[in-house]
Amino acid sequence: MTWRGVMRLLVGLVLGLVFFTVLATMIFLIGTGLFWHFQHPFWQWWLYLFEASGDPVVRVWLVISGVPAFAIPFLAGVVQLVRGRRVTGWSLRRDHVPTKPVDAPIRAPTDNHGHARWMTMEEARARFPGPAPEYGGLVVGEAYEVHRDSVASMPFRPKDRSTWGQGGKAPLLIDPCEIGSTHCMMFAGSGGYKTTTAVSTLLTWTGSAIVLDPSVELGPMLRQAREAMGHKVYMLDPRTAREVGFNVLDWIDVSSPLAEIDVQA
Repeated sequence: MTWRGVMRLLVGLVLGLVFFTVLATMIFLIGTGLFWHFQHPFWQWWLYLFEASGDPVVRVWLVISGVPAFAIPFLAGVVQLVRGRRVTGWSLRRDHVPTKPVDAPIRAPTDNHGHARWMTMEEARARFPGPAPEYGGLVVGEAYEVHRDSVASMPFRPKDRSTWGQGGKAPLLIDPCEIGSTHCMMFAGSGGYKTTTAVSTLLTWTGSAIVLDPSVELGPMLRQAREAMGHKVYMLDPRTAREVGFNVLDWIDVSSPLAEIDVQA
């Protein structure tokens, strides 16, 4: 629950207590015939509860007035919790028109399938501050909210720079791979610029890398840059297997007593 959710919960509890006090007092004073004996008949229920609850008549009317006064705000709070619109946090679902401001998030009634929210840009900058000096990092994206840009209502056309907005100019969000599992996965259809993102990471990640590149795009583009980092680049292409290759068992020391174990491993 965010701090806003906590504040809403506290405000709701205070309002519920005020509602209970006023309603219970009104019912109690009207039922006992004491309503016109008080100039400000708003909180007398509590006074009679602590000072005169031993009287049988007072006790009966305290119960009669307290039950409905408690039930109404309690049921209203339960309805809000079930609807999941107040105190259960943010939602993964943002049903909104791209040209309009983001609508209020909607959460599921329960957390049976998890509880998550979208990371704010401030949190993203703190979580992905930049590459580590030893081995670089993984490029997660740009510190840039497309839906807030002036081009949000325009269809994106790669050949039309006027549709780019700040894309390609904003600072990169780079995971230095110092905490967490460091695993990442990208889903996009054909032409979804998955290769473009891989290029950014391979130019930032200074450690070794094994790349499956069926389209044979990354090797020609990045060979020179990866070699400049001090790596040996091997391109295993079935079409040029006779010309390019390496011995995957070359690292095994045949004179070592562990050679057989290394082969089995």
